[in-house]
Amino acid sequence: MKTNLLLIIAAYFISIGYATAQLTAGEIPIGRTTSNPNINLTTSTTTTGVSGTIDLDCDGTMDLNVYLYKGKTSTDGPSYVYFKLKNSQYEICIDTVQYQIRTYFQFGDTLKPVGSHKWSTDTMIYIGDYGGFLIFGPSKITDEYIAFRQKTGTKTLGWIKITFNIEDGGNDTKPITLSITEILRVCLPSTIKQISPNMKFEVTPNPSTDGNLCLKYKAQLKRLELVNTLGQSSFLSNDSYRITLPNEKGLYIIRAWDVNDNYSQSKVIRQ
Repeated sequence: MKTNLLLIIAAYFISIGYATAQLTAGEIPIGRTTSNPNINLTTSTTTTGVSGTIDLDCDGTMDLNVYLYKGKTSTDGPSYVYFKLKNSQYEICIDTVQYQIRTYFQFGDTLKPVGSHKWSTDTMIYIGDYGGFLIFGPSKITDEYIAFRQKTGTKTLGWIKITFNIEDGGNDTKPITLSITEILRVCLPSTIKQISPNMKFEVTPNPSTDGNLCLKYKAQLKRLELVNTLGQSSFLSNDSYRITLPNEKGLYIIRAWDVNDNYSQSKVIRQ
């Protein structure tokens, strides 16, 4: 009895440490994995924008919109990148001196506000800009990190690794780009949906020798996700009937959500 009690107490403090321990940019804590949201945005047309979405907590619902907009910089019309928070349960670290401007972290930096920086639930967060009369920058960055956290409860931290270049030198036909290829999501057990008996799909052939798979399902899918041998996930088109696995042999997991948020998964092997 005493042994069981000690184990329970130890597990409790471990869970508290998991939730509240300080996190650094690029760090992947034990028990957590990164995922690839496959956000690769580009546009070369002035006064137009493109966007992508990110699920911050593994529940199949998109929590964050990412926007890339190309202005007509030849006549001082700015281009910019911004985030729009759709879930009020999350905060992003911003600089309060430069209104609604995010805080950037280098790899290894501790993810915490310093000085004029703070955690904010502002729905629109400016990430960078270029051109125009009133700009704050930056106009380009490579592999830097933006921090977010849960607003309440354990206040678990996560990070978003981002690269963009919106400098066009006043050339209205030059493309601007943005990519987010890795995030550390807040995937706690309470946020991960259980497998639903109402959501079933079939993957063939399984095992696969060439990595080419065919999906059969009746439901209208909202989201497909592929998890690789390292536990890293990437988003797939929600109307995919054919999937090509990476070249690395091993076990993969395909996760699927339908429009009613029913969830299911299937394990596949590439030989």
